Amino acid sequence: QDVAGLIFTANGLGFLCAVPACGLLGDRLGKRAVVGVSALGFAVGLLGLAASRNLAEGLCAAALIGAGSGSVESGITALLPDLYPGREGFANNYAQAFFGVGAAAGPLLLLVPGLGWRLRLLLCGASFLVLGGGFWLARGADGRGAVADWRAGLAEALAVPGIGLSLLAMVLYTGVEVA
Repeated sequence: QDVAGLIFTANGLGFLCAVPACGLLGDRLGKRAVVGVSALGFAVGLLGLAASRNLAEGLCAAALIGAGSGSVESGITALLPDLYPGREGFANNYAQAFFGVGAAAGPLLLLVPGLGWRLRLLLCGASFLVLGGGFWLARGADGRGAVADWRAGLAEALAVPGIGLSLLAMVLYTGVEVA
């Protein structure tokens, strides 16, 4: 029980540290390349947690999972408008629908006999290796531009009515979910 809390905390810290850097790197290096590297990092974290032999290895892997998953999620959200110009809403909503399918279907894996947590992590890690490799191979000019000062961008976002409240709601939601 205490170990699970440490794993979730390491995951959250990895997420928290990586997501802001992902946006800046996407503007400099290209969004596809960053999504590809993030997916590969996520895969390494999943595979590392599956193979971990002690708590220290598990915590390092969990932090990498958080960094990779957060960067993949935010990177794909930033990339989709470039891939589907004029259909941005469709693309983002479609991507989120797959999140819902995964959240609903994921627990069904618990019903498969002999499919322990390590094997589930290995399968997920292998799929992200393929995903990351695909994005890496498809990298290219996709929305690279001048890198804005992150403080100005955050101030601009917070000036939009409802954004600050949305951020607070997300922080509270995530805290409740982890607790």
